[in-house]
Amino acid sequence: MLPFAHQKIGERYSTGMFIRDLLICILQMTVAHALVIPGNNKYAVIVDAGSSGSRVYVYTWRDVGTENSGLKFPELLKDSRGEPVVKKVSPGLSSYASNPKDAGKHISELLKIAEEAIPKASHSATHVYVYATAGMRLLSATAQCLIWRNVRSEIRNKHSFLFVNTDARTISGKDEALYGWIAVNYLLKRFGEDEHDKKKKSTYGMLDLGGASMQVAFELDPRTPNPKNVFPLSIRTTSSDDDGSSLQSYDLFLRSYLSYGANAMRNRHEEVLLFEHLSHSPEPEKPITISDPCLQKGLTIDSTLSPRGLNDTETPSKKVEEKEYNVQFIGEGDPDKCKVRVQSLVLGGDMGKQRAPPIPFDVTPFYGLSEFVYSLEGVSSGEIYFYSEAAEKILELCKRPWDEYTEILRKQYGDEETYQKFVRIRMHHCFKAIYVVTLLHTGLKFPEDYEKLHRVNEIDGTDVQWSLGAIFYILNAVPNRQGSSICQTFLIGICIFIIVLMVLGLSIICTCRRRLRRAQNTAQFRNLNMSQTSPCTQTNTHHDPRPSAYHIEWVENRTAESIVQVMPV
Repeated sequence: MLPFAHQKIGERYSTGMFIRDLLICILQMTVAHALVIPGNNKYAVIVDAGSSGSRVYVYTWRDVGTENSGLKFPELLKDSRGEPVVKKVSPGLSSYASNPKDAGKHISELLKIAEEAIPKASHSATHVYVYATAGMRLLSATAQCLIWRNVRSEIRNKHSFLFVNTDARTISGKDEALYGWIAVNYLLKRFGEDEHDKKKKSTYGMLDLGGASMQVAFELDPRTPNPKNVFPLSIRTTSSDDDGSSLQSYDLFLRSYLSYGANAMRNRHEEVLLFEHLSHSPEPEKPITISDPCLQKGLTIDSTLSPRGLNDTETPSKKVEEKEYNVQFIGEGDPDKCKVRVQSLVLGGDMGKQRAPPIPFDVTPFYGLSEFVYSLEGVSSGEIYFYSEAAEKILELCKRPWDEYTEILRKQYGDEETYQKFVRIRMHHCFKAIYVVTLLHTGLKFPEDYEKLHRVNEIDGTDVQWSLGAIFYILNAVPNRQGSSICQTFLIGICIFIIVLMVLGLSIICTCRRRLRRAQNTAQFRNLNMSQTSPCTQTNTHHDPRPSAYHIEWVENRTAESIVQVMPV
């Protein structure tokens, strides 16, 4: 708060006092800026508030002292045992829609982990970001607002990290796609110039299939005529010079498909099966049993859900009540029928209504994350995905009876706890494997002979997480959102110097005008004494001096208010 912000109306506030207080503020700002010493370890905390759980990541990097000196390289902070400071809690933040008051405690539990890992002296200089993804995007604006209100209040009141309200928010699907693309290419060391020809390195595309949504990101081919929805990205990569070679520019295509996540699509599949069953059954039996071609024979799954037609505009008939039903899905083990159903789901949503992304398949390798790894486990043997191999093994998987499949799992995972865990995960293995392959080739139009898709969850021993891309973007994208630098300090110093000159100039002008006004008043007073019959005598007799005093107070107060508005509090 500025020293003169509390100046009372009516209290005399001279130009000298104003200059004194302004200089004190400038000195405070300069000292605070100078305390950011280049070369120190810096920290940032980011919480990935996903649909199934929230995970905290603590990143660190060395401050090289100037914004223009090249890339800043964030990496996960290690604890005393050498383990990355990462912690996950369940359920997801979106699950607090019915009880938003507890949402803040959910996030606070994770921030306490970060507080223990980061030196206490660095807490006040450590930014904290809480970014929610598809799970929150599926909620109403009102539900999101209530959750974020409690999260922001908890962070401000319970933690000493550097935090502003806009750093706790629901990010868009395109943001998530951008951060994922950056994370992949950062870990692959694709930012910067090639050592041999000094040209910009080629980049990799990114596919991230989560539980609730899917993200696609890649660099557009310069040969693409009139590309639409281009996201221009500039990253500082080398020391600046006169020709501006410190920046590398990328024209990106970013797209997010909400509700195309593997879990969301499985739920959609069950809703359509129930809708069709109720539409053809005048009096549905209780309990309801439905054959599911996407489950292996011998497998049954109990669900509680509401019916929903394949077309979002399709409304239930009078026979179908809009309520929840208890349903038992019985495995049929028919991969051909399952594929037909999945194709209808893929093309029946946004993906079928939009043009396929203009992917330059001939020059762009891709990295597939998350469900591209989990759902294709056992049907794609190596890191590189091959359609012919996956199609053959999916047939074997889906036609294999459930009891035989579980025996294979028991031999693969010895202890009972691990076995039971994977049994629960693999119940939908047939559906998800078919879905991933259909998504690639029917939805995104990947050629069946495309052999440049890498299925990975880590690169060089580091997990590929969009949170890493988010921190990298904050540190290295232009304009840089973070931190102090020598260049910034120099510019701020120039601005302060100009402000001081302006204030001094104004004070001199005000002083001169005040002296001139006094001289004029003295002359008028003398003239009045010399002529008692002046026509001004009667007017001056009734002149109220308060408007003059009020005018001075109003000008000073207005000046203080205008400065308070532009200075951070």
